[in-house]
Amino acid sequence: MYRIDIYNRAGKVTESVNHEYGMLSCMKKALDLLTLPTNMAVEIYKDGKWIKGFKK
Repeated sequence: MYRIDIYNRAGKVTESVNHEYGMLSCMKKALDLLTLPTNMAVEIYKDGKWIKGFKK
């Protein structure tokens, strides 16, 4: 299972979303979450290990 952390403009985690499918669909969901105006960055974790991060 993947975890997506969503960061606001202050650099604080505002929400964590669990994703149960594959890596590509997880990356697509993270990029979709990044399009919201209040979200400035997202990071993807699997089993507590950092995998990928995206910024605006």
